Amino acid sequence: MANVTMVRPETAEEAIDIVKVALNQQLFELIVVDSIAQLVPSTELELSSEDWQMGLAARLFNKAYRQWNATLSKRSCNMMGCGPTVIVLNQMRYKIGIVYGDPRTLPGGQQQIYCSSIILYTRSASYNSKEQADMESVELGGIVYKNKSYVPRQNYSFSLQLKNTAEAKAGQIDNEKQLVKRGKELRLVIKNAGTGYSFAGVEYRTLEELENACKNTEAIKFKLWRSVVAASVGCVVQGW
Repeated sequence: MANVTMVRPETAEEAIDIVKVALNQQLFELIVVDSIAQLVPSTELELSSEDWQMGLAARLFNKAYRQWNATLSKRSCNMMGCGPTVIVLNQMRYKIGIVYGDPRTLPGGQQQIYCSSIILYTRSASYNSKEQADMESVELGGIVYKNKSYVPRQNYSFSLQLKNTAEAKAGQIDNEKQLVKRGKELRLVIKNAGTGYSFAGVEYRTLEELENACKNTEAIKFKLWRSVVAASVGCVVQGW
């Protein structure tokens, strides 16, 4: 079972130093910063609200990203991987007085766009508020704005669990559903002439039946995942 450590820093400088120490000592496999938009520099807390400073947070996080990137570039690779992975969450803001071009911007400066390996723009869910109390899951999606490891500008979607059920807990992502959906898009999961679907010569009445088969049988899930990876990027996965 994974160990989770939560830290609540008071200022943005404290959060930056914590991430830097964790990267240098490789204390964690995954580090999540939530979120850049809500981290407040100490100067804003100490000074009066009348003492405004232009681009204070942007200058601070521009330095932070360069520090983190330099530390990550020195990490050593072993059998467990190449050090920790850093996920930075942010929120979209809108510029003032923009007539032409994209008015959206991200708090924290432009350095995050250049240092990040993958940037995902995730849209919020849209659903009827009257049915919200009865919904067990919700569909989220967006676009891969930047990707150094694969073709960018790809759309993505996933199902987020809202309630605890027999199959999943609240907060989990239905990976099997997305795997079957991607397999259908790549024509690995073929719709039969009549009703039902087939994958690897096995017939399934519905897509839900194939999803349940992936959840209950690890071999089926791995076979579909291996086929999706091979069809998407051309990389053949031999085994676990």
